[in-house]
Amino acid sequence: FPAVNEQAHLEQLIQNLMECQNIETSVTKFQRHFCIGFKLKIFGKSSWMSGFGPFSFLPPTRQTPFTGVVVRVKDTPKYDVEIKKTASDTLHVANILLPQMDAKQFKKTGDMTYKTTTKILGHKANLLSAAKTTFAIPENLISINLRERLLA
Repeated sequence: FPAVNEQAHLEQLIQNLMECQNIETSVTKFQRHFCIGFKLKIFGKSSWMSGFGPFSFLPPTRQTPFTGVVVRVKDTPKYDVEIKKTASDTLHVANILLPQMDAKQFKKTGDMTYKTTTKILGHKANLLSAAKTTFAIPENLISINLRERLLA
């Protein structure tokens, strides 16, 4: 969503996603932020939507030049090795198949990913940066209109 480059545009995108029929919304307050999570209902399962954008209030691991949403839209194949166990009714973007890697390399890559994320954030991932949070917006920056919609 390259046109979503201001907070007002991001809030409009969030409100539009809240109105989508196949998207479920969750809202959690954490560390003075509204953590807004969207799950796409697909294949009778839930797929967490991870949001990114050019907003300084997003965790560093979520800051990108353009606003975007990443969501898994393929069913999860059966894996010999998984980086992180996922419930059978959940799809997750981290569930990827890398057939060129053996199990040891795959696990090492997963471990390095977690270590790199921790280094970038300065702490272990939490609700502000977790996959189940699409966008985390500080309470003091969120508009009254969106706040009311989220708390309704």
